[in-house]
Amino acid sequence: MYYNSIYIQSKLPELKWTLIPGGTFMMGDFANQSNKDALPLHEVSLPSFYMNTYEITYAQYDIYAELKNVPKPDDEGFGREDRAVAMVTWEEAKTFCECYGARLPTEAEWEYAARDGGKDILYYGTNFKHRINEYVRHETNSVGYSFYVGSKKPNELGLYDMGGNVYEWIGDFYPQYPDSGASPIWADYSWYELRIVRGGSFWSPPWPAYQRIGMLFDEPYSQTGFRCVKEIE
Repeated sequence: MYYNSIYIQSKLPELKWTLIPGGTFMMGDFANQSNKDALPLHEVSLPSFYMNTYEITYAQYDIYAELKNVPKPDDEGFGREDRAVAMVTWEEAKTFCECYGARLPTEAEWEYAARDGGKDILYYGTNFKHRINEYVRHETNSVGYSFYVGSKKPNELGLYDMGGNVYEWIGDFYPQYPDSGASPIWADYSWYELRIVRGGSFWSPPWPAYQRIGMLFDEPYSQTGFRCVKEIE
């Protein structure tokens, strides 16, 4: 079993990683303080970490699936290659990341990276609505399926498609936000088995970087993909 795991890891396609310098930021709806699901604003401190520069693609996932002898996700007839992978459940995304010695990002890590290291950045690269199309693939400037990764400009940290293209699975359960300095209040969503997705998709309007929704963890969605995070050793 150990030998097999080492062999599989040696054959996995290389992923591109971006270093995210650690820091402290105010997490949540900094812009209007009106999104109740992203309030209260609360202070979060994070160490440095690595995050995938691009969303995981069908090509990368397909090689992993063949090595692990697990099903490949449906491309719904739109092709595979370097399109952002979709139709992957939360558990499948989690297992993929773990095969690389990585994991799904926490919600705080994801928002911090999407906001250029916790800055007051609203739209994944810009605060100006007239420039959203340069950074975000959304409902009025895309096609009706996930597109090739890296087709828009990266944010200041060098991350592509943090906004739009596909929603991205987050490792956390769906928590209520805490007051600054307090621990998250983990709501009882066991009846619903919710996980969090971030970033918006090709079918959604441009999301603010703090927006969050829950999705059923065991359902594959045509609009939902993922990227991984790796801790610095």
